[in-house]
Order: sequence, then C-alpha cells, then structure tokens
Amino acid sequence: MSSDDPQFTNTLPSQGSGAARGRTDDEPESSFAKPLEPGEFIGRYRVRERIGEGGMGVVYAAEDPELGRVVAIKLLRPVHGDEAELQQRRMLREAQALARVSHRNLVMVFDVGSRQGRVWIAMEYVAGDTLEMWLGRERRTWAEIVDVFVEAGRGLAAVHAAGLVHRDFKPGNVIVRKDGTVQVLDFGLAARAGEREEPQRVPTAADLDVLAATLTTTGAFMGTPAYMAPEQFLMRPTDGRADQFSLCVALYEALYGHRPFKGQDLAQLMAATLEGLPGLPAEMPGLPLAVRQVIARGMSREPDDRFPDMDALLHALHEIRTPAQPPRGGGWSRFALGIMVGGGALAIATAVWLAMPEDAPDPGAPPVDP
Repeated sequence: MSSDDPQFTNTLPSQGSGAARGRTDDEPESSFAKPLEPGEFIGRYRVRERIGEGGMGVVYAAEDPELGRVVAIKLLRPVHGDEAELQQRRMLREAQALARVSHRNLVMVFDVGSRQGRVWIAMEYVAGDTLEMWLGRERRTWAEIVDVFVEAGRGLAAVHAAGLVHRDFKPGNVIVRKDGTVQVLDFGLAARAGEREEPQRVPTAADLDVLAATLTTTGAFMGTPAYMAPEQFLMRPTDGRADQFSLCVALYEALYGHRPFKGQDLAQLMAATLEGLPGLPAEMPGLPLAVRQVIARGMSREPDDRFPDMDALLHALHEIRTPAQPPRGGGWSRFALGIMVGGGALAIATAVWLAMPEDAPDPGAPPVDP
C-alpha cells in the first residue's frame, strides 16, 4: 500500500499525536515534526507507512504487536498558544470518550495517547471507498444516495448520544466498505456539545474579510469550510445540529452535483453560508419534494430552525424512503370495499333487469319445466 492509496488519502485528516517508543519527555517538540519512519513506534504500535495527511495531522498504518492486527493511527499536530495544555487535555479527553462509543456506522477507536502537546488515536483500519469516491464511480439514484447518508447519519447520532459533536462531517470522512457498510471516521475535531471555541465577535458583512483572514491565519475554526455550519464560522457553541447542517450540505452536493454555498475565497463562502438558502433546493426530475424539504430544514441558518436532533432528520428521510403501506384491499377498508362491490353488483343487476323484455323469465327464478 502506498501513501497515495486512494482508499485512504484524505480520509483521516485529523489532529493526532504520536509518542514514539524510546523518546523522552525532554526531547524537543521539533523532533516530533519529522515524518515517522517504518519501524518506529507510537505507543505500542509499530508504524508501517504513512497513508494520508490533512490540515490537522498525519495518518499512519501501524501494527499492534499485542493483538496482531493492523490499525490506523491519527497523529494530531501540536497545540500552541496560552491554552495549549488545556486544549491538549480536552482533545485527549474527547478521544477517550470516542473510544467508549461503539456503533456499526462508526470506525472503532481502540486506543488514545498523548505526548508533549500531541494526541494520537489508534482506530480500526478499514478498506473501502470514501463516500466521495463511491459517488463518483457510477451514477447513483436519489434513493441510493439517501440510504447511504441515513447510514452515516446513524453513526453521527451515536456520537451525539455520547455528548460529542463530530464538527467535520464531509464525504471524505465517510467510508463505504466493500460489504456495503457505511462508517463515519475522522474524529480529530470532535468536541463536547455546547463547547465554545475562542470567542470571536459576530461579524457584519464588512467584517467577513477580516474574520476570514484571522481564521485562516490562526486556524481557529474547526471543520472543513465548505461543509461548516454558520455557528462554526461564528465561533459559537455547537451541538449535534451543526453536524446535521454539514450532513445536509453533503447530501445536497451528492444529489445536485454541486455545493449549495459557493465562494471564490473563504470570506465569500462564509457570507454565502451565513446568508443561507433563499428557499427550497431547485426541483430535479425524480427527486421527491419531501427530500428537498428535509435538506432545506437541515441547512437552516439558525440551529433552532433545524430538526431537533439527528434522529428526527433520519426519521424524516426514512419515512420518504419507506412510506406507510396502505391497508390491504388497495387502500380501502374492507367495509367500504364491500359497499362498493355490493353497490356495483346491485347496479349491474338493475341494469340487466331493466333491459329485459317484459315476458322474459326472471333470471333469479328457478328453471321452469317445459
């Protein structure tokens, strides 16, 4: 497997920290900036090779000598600043919380650790396509797309049930395994629901360029801008409804082939996201109105205007995919059907009777012997 393997490149771009066996706490932090070489250790895990890199860290394939399995190690970048130690402890705490979450639609977290401001997460090594790749392989029906997103949403709902928010949901952070199982991964940005980032004042239109430059320079925002909820841009506390927004942005993109919010730079993208959709997504042949309504609600600018939680959104999509079956008898009650059938028979019998000549025998009378 090469570091450019499309199955893994950009699929685990999280913050992570690794501690190599044999290094001491007195080693300078700069020594950790060097790429890990095959054979080095992160905790008890022996590095095989690098399989991906993103803005928040590097991902390695590694061996677990104790259990004889291959794992993926996310090595988060160091945290700097006045609150570096606090942030490092927070990331470690949230990684530990994720390790206690088990769900078929989540990539399993096995182990976590930290060293000198860097956190690492050992997780299940999965083979498959990212959702982005799965969508690009062939033309998919709207129903197939919705089904996959419902599965991914169930994984997010499990994260929310643990009191956490993913904060970086996007097609590249979802794996469709060879057996069809859909799993959400990349929890390097996960945070406690309601947790506030470094405070930023709410921007006016004139502030967007300044705020965008600030966010770009400091890396203060958490998430991939194209899929971020307005409250993430505004550095407000987030809960599961931020992930709901991101899921609906990705679902819109999967169905329409383009993203709902566009911009040539971060400031324009922020402005478009903060403005919100002007109405329902455009009509598309074959796409039910109900799907468009769900997407529009999930992408509401204000969290309170979205679905109460991920489960409610998934229920709405599930109802569209599996509408209530009509009662047996084609949708009519047996009583009503009986009346219609009986009435129809009566009408036919009456018409036949009226058409018969006066001397014709009663069709209901017993035969008359000659």
